[in-house]
Amino acid sequence: MESFQLIEKCGISKASITNWCNEFNEECEAQSKNDPDTKTEADYMKENRRLRQELEDAKKENLF
Repeated sequence: MESFQLIEKCGISKASITNWCNEFNEECEAQSKNDPDTKTEADYMKENRRLRQELEDAKKENLF
């Protein structure tokens, strides 16, 4: 769900969403500093996004 949809549907301010995202990023950075070998939630999100794109590309190739 896009942030503008949250704003409209739930009445959440854009500033609140921005603050939550910034706090999440700070937590991930702190976690990676404490244990650099451990993947953070942000790492998993990036990998998930990459894998979804890879799957979409493979589906397009199969249709072709």
